[in-house]
Amino acid sequence: MTAEKNDPFVPRLLSAMAQAGAGPRGQGPLSLVHSRVTARSRLYFLGDGRHLPELVAKVPITDAPSEHPPLDAAAQYEALRRSHGWFQGDDRHAVAEPVACLADMGAFVMRHAAGPTVAGALSAAPRDPTAALRAARAAGDFLRRFHDHGAAGYAEIGLQDLVRELERDAAEVLSPLRRSLPPAVVAAIRRTPRAWLSARRVVRHGDYVGANLIVTGPAGVTMIDPAMSDVGLPEDDAARFVAHLAATSAFVPGVVWPPLARLRRRLQEAFLAGYGPLPNPPEVFYLRLLRQHALRWARRTELMMARRHGPRMPVQRLVNDWHMQGLLHEAGGRLSHSLRGGGQGA
Repeated sequence: MTAEKNDPFVPRLLSAMAQAGAGPRGQGPLSLVHSRVTARSRLYFLGDGRHLPELVAKVPITDAPSEHPPLDAAAQYEALRRSHGWFQGDDRHAVAEPVACLADMGAFVMRHAAGPTVAGALSAAPRDPTAALRAARAAGDFLRRFHDHGAAGYAEIGLQDLVRELERDAAEVLSPLRRSLPPAVVAAIRRTPRAWLSARRVVRHGDYVGANLIVTGPAGVTMIDPAMSDVGLPEDDAARFVAHLAATSAFVPGVVWPPLARLRRRLQEAFLAGYGPLPNPPEVFYLRLLRQHALRWARRTELMMARRHGPRMPVQRLVNDWHMQGLLHEAGGRLSHSLRGGGQGA
């Protein structure tokens, strides 16, 4: 969705940026190039009149309905500033440069990072699998480095706590849509032992998906949006990325076309290979992945229900349900395999 150029917020934003000294590197006056509204923020792309954006002003929508509502502008700016510092001098990756925090406007400004997104590369995987595999591996490598920078020690967690959170959240989002976890997946979840473990904790990105990563080289990405940056399990970020990848519309036909499903699994494996061994036992990852699949199923279903009804909509909803149930079965099977001592896989 695009905001109009006559948005009354824009002149106020430009004035606040001028007062903060957040201007283009060129000599021309700062002006709006284009804007975009997402579920979590309003984005204003600004430049010096050459129709090329140099700066991006982000206004978080902090009351957006979400599993984790985004941080306010000041907190996101601080997260961006910290992350940018972590990756200065990195040999592959970068974080968008923070420019100014406009807390009174509920906005912050960062340098624009040009290039295609990792999400775009993944969506184009059926046409260019090589580029998609490179992007997935680079995303995994970036996330490992991000977590290494944000290492936050260890804490005791109970596997049954993760099970209860998964079952609670899945029921909360799926029941109103008349959907539920498949019985075989529920059975796999409930075989999780009552065990405690010392789990590694890190500063989490909070919304680690391909849309927040720009491909900037054969093995490099630039992160543009640390959404939450609180402390938690590294598997949360990894599971969110894999779940968003797996639910990409380009892979939904894989439910009836096996080569597409195999490509999707190769991309998941490339991402996890880029990250390297996850620090906690594999069942932690699969429990978090099952939770993310349930959340994505609910979100995709809500979006489909909000669209106008057409002759193909019932079939599209049915195929979507089959695809998401298949992802849940796949992750549930991996969880069962892990509990039998089989280790981690995609």
